[in-house]
Amino acid sequence: MNVPAAMADQAPIAGGGGVFVMPGQLAPNQWGCYLMDIDRQTLVVYEYQPGEHKLRFVAGRSFKYDRDMTNFGTTPSPEEIHELVDKEKNGLHRGANDDSTKPGG
Repeated sequence: MNVPAAMADQAPIAGGGGVFVMPGQLAPNQWGCYLMDIDRQTLVVYEYQPGEHKLRFVAGRSFKYDRDMTNFGTTPSPEEIHELVDKEKNGLHRGANDDSTKPGG
């Protein structure tokens, strides 16, 4: 299955009955699809193998508990953002475009 890049970029999400499928590029020259079941709260990935005309199961997982994560693998942390926002609101943070930080400003 040779899908032009322009078509892949506009790939629609299709679904019904709580199950949605979206084609996608998994790696350079590697295509497949993502299948999400919102009732079971699972996401699975299939790779299309054009030489064999087959779909291969690549990965699957439940995202039931993932949605409860509030701060994992992110930077800056939400707490750091909160501190920066507070400083900015209180006039303590001067941005890069602030003339007062420039010589003679």
